Amino acid sequence: MSETVQASTVGIELTKKDILDFNFSFWRKNGTLWIMLFFGFVILLAVMAEIADGRPFQDYVSFLVFLLIIILMPFLMYFSAKRSFNNKFLQEKKTYVFTPEGFTATSASTSVNTLWTDVQKVQMTKNTVLLFIASNAAHILPRRYLTGHPEIYTMIQQYIPKESRKKGKSRWLRNVVFYMVIFLVTVAIVQFMLSRQ
Repeated sequence: MSETVQASTVGIELTKKDILDFNFSFWRKNGTLWIMLFFGFVILLAVMAEIADGRPFQDYVSFLVFLLIIILMPFLMYFSAKRSFNNKFLQEKKTYVFTPEGFTATSASTSVNTLWTDVQKVQMTKNTVLLFIASNAAHILPRRYLTGHPEIYTMIQQYIPKESRKKGKSRWLRNVVFYMVIFLVTVAIVQFMLSRQ
């Protein structure tokens, strides 16, 4: 028999690091990060094979693509977090009130009510609890603010449907196909350019 949980109120103020953690977690969970690392690794192997064959950097394109992927990833994540942080609601201090029906997030400019049944997915990371209300939008609850509020975790367990607490549908196959097409088109363009020289 489950016990009734009382309402709980928590004040939350997000930092750029919280948004960066969310973006990193999102990229990692939907497979984008791993796919980019895989292609970076494949290109690195190609560059190393060229060096081993005594053709160091004869084809600069592979090396440049490798550098672009490795350098671009952190910049993309940082600028995506910075752009997200420009959202006024994210910058404002929010008060969350959790009840058995759902939760309300109130800031100086907005008030948002969400029922537990409207939470599409719950993701718990080392630093945050993410309550997804859409595939790419979530309420970010840093764990540092949830310390001393075990009733919030209890509500998540009790009131959010089990299927929402399971690992969400992975998009890795779609992402692999997408990046493979980009990779093949890039290789075709490079080969075409080299054949004209």
